[in-house]
Amino acid sequence: MQLVLDLDADTLQRAREAAEAQGTTVESLVREFLERIANQHVARELKTLWAASPGNSEGCAWRREDASVDCL
Repeated sequence: MQLVLDLDADTLQRAREAAEAQGTTVESLVREFLERIANQHVARELKTLWAASPGNSEGCAWRREDASVDCL
């Protein structure tokens, strides 16, 4: 998927210089930044779900072997 950004020339030039100093491209920097933001969003959603879950095993102890589909 393509994304078009509207940047002023100075910002783009500084981004190119920063990318070059890091041995990468502006495209890679933007991709990594957006992936990091997306992953942080997912992590926040998971934390919210975990906080809302009672997580109560009612005292039952589970072993790895017990967790197979056949045992549930």
